[in-house]
Amino acid sequence: MADKQSREENQCIHCGNPYGEENSKPSFIRVCDECKDYRVSEGARFVRDKVLEREIDYCRPLTPKQVDTVIELYKEYERTKPVSERLKVQVDIKEDGLKLLKAIQRESRNAIKALKELEEQQKNKYLSIELEKLGDVPKVFYKGEEVTYKEFINFQWNTKTDVAGSTDIIIDYYDVDDKGIATGKSIKESRMV
Repeated sequence: MADKQSREENQCIHCGNPYGEENSKPSFIRVCDECKDYRVSEGARFVRDKVLEREIDYCRPLTPKQVDTVIELYKEYERTKPVSERLKVQVDIKEDGLKLLKAIQRESRNAIKALKELEEQQKNKYLSIELEKLGDVPKVFYKGEEVTYKEFINFQWNTKTDVAGSTDIIIDYYDVDDKGIATGKSIKESRMV
């Protein structure tokens, strides 16, 4: 028994590796050189407390570093999931829960209405070219219909005054049928003033 106690006294409290008295901090803190500068994360501390609280014996040998590594791996795994799976909404429904749900429904209806109006505006436009950032594939809507499989887009407008000028539109794209066969098509319009 004395041998086991002396062995435990010479083991790092974090990783269980032996440490020498000359390498450790004051004698009441038993840590090895590898662990003495390591800062335990709040997550690892929480997990360690839960392991002790629930008396999960097979997890007791895990060091704080190992727990931090597992936590980081789990976070990395979570980032690989699509946003739709990562997005979680928690609602605490109490006395005002019904009012809250009605407010959410009302706001949802308003958002849907605004999206429909935006869609209608998009359909009523003759030509719309949207570009999120330079280098992205632009979204092109011609007479309310989205043009897909674009290859070349050219829009040119010239004037010598503030009034209507000449307009040139060229959109080369592919039309893909039900069998997956692509046919090259082009939209070309020109208006001279």
